[in-house]
Amino acid sequence: MDNLRRIFEKSTALFRRRSLQYVISVTFTLIVVVGILVVTLLYSFQFSSFAEQTLSVNNMQVLDQVNLNMDNYLRTRAPSAW
Repeated sequence: MDNLRRIFEKSTALFRRRSLQYVISVTFTLIVVVGILVVTLLYSFQFSSFAEQTLSVNNMQVLDQVNLNMDNYLRTRAPSAW
């Protein structure tokens, strides 16, 4: 708790020594950077979830296709092997 208090006091002291233009510029920059980070993280998680679902569906399609091809191969080749 003391660490947070010290950080808060140092940041407020830093802003008190600067001009209004500096304070507005730094505040605007911090708000924009935080916004960009939040949006980036949200889209990253959404993309990760979407990619995982797509990968799962594609894997099931490949397995179904392999199963179908194996069945067809065994049906056409099995009688001649006997």
